Amino acid sequence: MFKFLISILVLLPSFFIYPEKVEEKKEMGENICKSHKNQSIVFMEAFEPKDLSREQYEVMLNFRNPQERQKYILWSKENEKYPESMKLVIAIDQIETKIAKGTIQLLQDKGRIRLQIFSLSQILEGRHCVKLLTHDGLTVMDEFGFSAPPRISEPSKQPILKKLHPIGGVSGDKIVIYGKNFGHSIDKISIEFLTNEGDNLNYWKEEILGSTVPYTLTNDKKDGKGFNEMIQFSIPGHPKLNRFTLKEWFLGKTVFIRVLVNYLPTKQERFTILNNNWKLIIIFFSILLVTLFIGSLAFITTSKKLFNLIVLDTKTNMYSLSKIQAFAWFVTLLGSYLYVVISSKIILHDGKMPDFNYSLIGLLGISVGGLLTSNLLDIKTDKTKRKEKPLLIDLVRNIDGEIQLPKLQLLGFTAISIIVYIFNLLQSNILAGLPDIPDTLYALLLISQGGFIGGKVIGKTLRPEKPIDKNKKEPTEEEKQVEEATETSDEDIPVVEKEQVEEEEQPEEVVETYDENIPAPENESTNEIKHIGQVPVDLNISSILKYGASGEDVKDLQSLLYQLGFGGELNWEKYKDDGIYGASLAAAVKAFAEKNSIDSDGSSVSQEIGDALIERFDQLDELQQFSKDLKSGKFEEIYRKGSGNKVAIAALQTLLNELGYGEKLNWEKYKNDGFYGKRCMAAVKVFAADNGIESDGIVFTEAMAKIVVDKLTPFYGSDWDKPTIVQEKLESGNSPLAYYSGNRFVGKKLLADKRFFDALDRINRYASKHDVLIHVTSSFRPDANVKGAVVKPSRRSNHMVGHAFDFNVRYGDGYRNWANNAVLKSYPNIPTPVKAFIDDIRKDIGLRWGGDFQVVDAIHIDDGFNLNTKEFDKLYKAIRA
Repeated sequence: MFKFLISILVLLPSFFIYPEKVEEKKEMGENICKSHKNQSIVFMEAFEPKDLSREQYEVMLNFRNPQERQKYILWSKENEKYPESMKLVIAIDQIETKIAKGTIQLLQDKGRIRLQIFSLSQILEGRHCVKLLTHDGLTVMDEFGFSAPPRISEPSKQPILKKLHPIGGVSGDKIVIYGKNFGHSIDKISIEFLTNEGDNLNYWKEEILGSTVPYTLTNDKKDGKGFNEMIQFSIPGHPKLNRFTLKEWFLGKTVFIRVLVNYLPTKQERFTILNNNWKLIIIFFSILLVTLFIGSLAFITTSKKLFNLIVLDTKTNMYSLSKIQAFAWFVTLLGSYLYVVISSKIILHDGKMPDFNYSLIGLLGISVGGLLTSNLLDIKTDKTKRKEKPLLIDLVRNIDGEIQLPKLQLLGFTAISIIVYIFNLLQSNILAGLPDIPDTLYALLLISQGGFIGGKVIGKTLRPEKPIDKNKKEPTEEEKQVEEATETSDEDIPVVEKEQVEEEEQPEEVVETYDENIPAPENESTNEIKHIGQVPVDLNISSILKYGASGEDVKDLQSLLYQLGFGGELNWEKYKDDGIYGASLAAAVKAFAEKNSIDSDGSSVSQEIGDALIERFDQLDELQQFSKDLKSGKFEEIYRKGSGNKVAIAALQTLLNELGYGEKLNWEKYKNDGFYGKRCMAAVKVFAADNGIESDGIVFTEAMAKIVVDKLTPFYGSDWDKPTIVQEKLESGNSPLAYYSGNRFVGKKLLADKRFFDALDRINRYASKHDVLIHVTSSFRPDANVKGAVVKPSRRSNHMVGHAFDFNVRYGDGYRNWANNAVLKSYPNIPTPVKAFIDDIRKDIGLRWGGDFQVVDAIHIDDGFNLNTKEFDKLYKAIRA
């Protein structure tokens, strides 16, 4: 008991002293940092956590004298506007820290500096002291106390960033972040833009380009993909974010975005900062790709065919509104999709191909559905194909030329819809995908499309059928004979489909200006249709013209070879054109083949021999003209610069082209236009030099002419210069044929039946009335087809009896403009004086214009003489008797 009392007495003072010591220790714990704010030139104004997962903190320093601030700043060598480091050290409880790269910001007021630091060790929860030291670490400039917040160790409570939408944009664009655990207050959320994806071992090398705070936080928002929270913010206009290299100017600047919630960060997501002109760049490349795509199709199919397939109704030769509408939407949607693809795949580096939204699929469905329905109705409707050139006005009128309101409203609303769609596309943030189409616009398109289709249905229902003439009588035998003659003439062959015509037509002769200082347009590229009589010169010709064959086809071949000078081999004096392919004809074919370097025994006519026969026959007239002028003694008066003898000069040009001087003559453009000018002089000069003759090209001398004859005559038979039966009768004056001379006729000599002269006089007057020239390209043809004919010759062609001629029309100032087949077939959309001339031909009941019965033969005029077969056959025999 005594011991117990003694113990109480000893310990009693301690009960009074201990609370004071505890309280003193507590007070010391709260004041472990001593502020130097009033004594130091720089002090810490604020210190707070930034990212506890990486021990990142933000510090605000304040220099009393702004000029002192400059002494402690080290500037970047690459960019002197931004500081790189400071001559100050910050430590947390004696733990060293590193300044985060690119985070030092010089504020404009009172010498303040904001920066971010990383602690190299974890700072535990509780009170801590931060010291600001000089660079050597010996002098304390200031101290600042702060409390480290508790850390979240449970993964389920960590903030999660799942998706950015869109994943790119320019300063000011609105961005949405989808994720979880963002909390309930935007005050505890910040969003950072970083230069690279974080490396935890070297995280202080990461540069923070900018930061922002959200302006909207939405909780419990479900969108079907598991996202239940959204944060919306705008891309900040920080200069570091909006400074681009050349590559970044085109492809954008790649950065990474993360969200910090109560100092805890989410993972980082790739993001692309774009320059303000990025839309123009993508629009340019989208248009370029669409153009290349359509251009490739045009190159593959040829531009004319593609044009016809896209915009023309082949049944009516009119512009098709349904086709153009479908094509317009196709181009618009293709371009917009490429616009999105370039954005997502190239600019944003997105690995997924963008989807079409349902509204755009609906637009395409409306246009394609309208096209298919329209085509279905057209198939069941009889239509008349127009010969006239299609006009844009056809988009809103019918085949009868009447304006149709359903077409007009569909065209207008389609144009408006495309404009509205493109406007929406350019105004929306395309990085978020293709924009939706307003429902009202859908309704407008459906109504207009329905009106268009309904108009077609009603028009088809109300279209009157052609009445059947019950009183129509069967044609008499004489009428059948006339009809048969008409059907077999070359002028009345049924019209060829447009696509076929474009492949087969050939412009006749010269189609360009004769003024050498005015560039001539390019000729149309066409395929020639060559025949020997009725036999086409193709791979099948050898099965028709062969040993043992007989008939009219063989007679045509014999006549052709005789005119080419092979009368001796044919034994013409004995057999003439008896129509039998025997030994004499085989010998003539073999002789011709040998002279033209073709291997043949003469037993048949190959395609190569047929082509050579046509080519030599086509030049025979010019070669004979050349030879005849050589014998006249006035050769050099005719063949010289300024010569008015167009026929002779055209012959010279033809022969020079055959000898390989077409490039100097610019043959592809001007052909044998009959003008001895600069081009002709250049060709003559080169020809002379190649043959060892000095010449300035002004005169084509007799010496040069003999060289031409010597070079070309080896391709012909020995009697090539001997007049044919037709020529002999013509020279003797006993022929029904004669050369017609009219002041409006130029070009080749016009050889015609004398009974056709009255018609030619009328044609001459019509040409004078409308001040045009008629450039003759072909008139009387003995038997064979001419090179480049656009229609197959017939048994009773008016050309064979001198009652037809082919021509081009020259008009305008100095008659420099030419209207050839390519122009005339577009009647009535042809030049005014030419149209007026053709109209007079059509009004003349005694004349026929080729364009009225064969579109591709618009360079033809005749008087219908072959409709009387008896008279035709009689005249045909008289010419050749």
